Amino acid sequence: MTFTTLTLIYLLIYLTRQVIELYLEYLNADYVKKAQHKIPEHLQNVMDQESYSKAVAYQLTGQKFDLVTRAYGVLIHWFFLIIGFQLLDHWLRSYEFHPFITGLLFFGVYSVLTTVLNLPFSVYHDFVLEERFGFNRKTWRIFVTDLIKSTFLGALLGGPAILALLWLMKHAGSFWWIYSAAFVIVFQLLIMVIAPRYIMPLFNKLTPLTGELRTDIETLAEEAEFPAREILTMDGSRRSEHSNAFFIGFGKAKRIVFFDTLLQKLNTRQTLTALAHEIGHYKLGHVKKMLFISTFVMILFFAFLAALKDIPVLYPSFGFQNQSDYAALIIFAFLFQEMMFPFQRFLTRLSRKHEYAADAFSVKLTNDPDSLIQTLEILHKANLSSPVTHPSYASWYHSHPDLPERVSAIRHNFT
Repeated sequence: MTFTTLTLIYLLIYLTRQVIELYLEYLNADYVKKAQHKIPEHLQNVMDQESYSKAVAYQLTGQKFDLVTRAYGVLIHWFFLIIGFQLLDHWLRSYEFHPFITGLLFFGVYSVLTTVLNLPFSVYHDFVLEERFGFNRKTWRIFVTDLIKSTFLGALLGGPAILALLWLMKHAGSFWWIYSAAFVIVFQLLIMVIAPRYIMPLFNKLTPLTGELRTDIETLAEEAEFPAREILTMDGSRRSEHSNAFFIGFGKAKRIVFFDTLLQKLNTRQTLTALAHEIGHYKLGHVKKMLFISTFVMILFFAFLAALKDIPVLYPSFGFQNQSDYAALIIFAFLFQEMMFPFQRFLTRLSRKHEYAADAFSVKLTNDPDSLIQTLEILHKANLSSPVTHPSYASWYHSHPDLPERVSAIRHNFT
């Protein structure tokens, strides 16, 4: 790596982000510690002292773990920039493969290396941290098979996509960046279509929901004019005690999916309010809005890449001796991450706005604000969600409003 003015600018931006994030972590940890011995008034009807203390411990332990992984990630990041990329690129180029094959191998080897380097933290998170608080249900067999399947899928889907991008960058002319952005957008939509049918079943068993609950759900979905092809339960309890419900897919391929752990915790009315919330995201256009933002960001990324990728000093400034299209993709992925950081708060604020709107939709559809409040309280307690959060930290990182904010909004508008 050759330290240039560009390297120093990147280093300054990178360190600025790290300092801001560390400061927010400090603010939140200090805020939580000061409130750890007394249950806030808004949670006194939701949690007893034992469950509150456990939730606080889970939150603080998670933050400590995040700080360690962050420090480790910084070391790995700069190892590759200073010497890792150069060594890997030199080694692969020595075989004199076609440039496309060299680029494909570079992404593949880099992905495997980062996975292996982060593997101890994945193991610790699942088998120590989550185990300590009663959430982990994974066995070592599930952990290993998930890793193998994820690696295989990454190669099967990511490999052709990378080759296509490298071909477009080389042969699609001066407007290659428009074609590349369009390709990635279409590829993402295709994954949304095939994931429910072919990818999710590789990891979880999806079973059609039966009984009275299914009938009630179909009635609710019909009333909301929500076109769901299938209503399924997923064996989430094989891996975790955490609960969730969601719909996945695109167009006619949409599926409503409930974690089995969710159905174990909620009664019928509460389950319907949770579903109505998810339907609200679809009916209110939140999915389309986020897809539009994602599309805009993708176009911006490739436009930025096209404008700067032919600057020779760029490559030695980020650890590459030789200029290449695959190196440009790696470098701009790093640069774009830093560029997007100032907009993170905007995206979080938009997400929180969507959550309030989906809550309101749920209440209007079910005419049952009390059941929605009960659902939020039950899931908050069961998942040991953050009981208290510093407002500045939440504004950056919490895509969902905290429990008291959501409950207050529901009661203010509907009770």
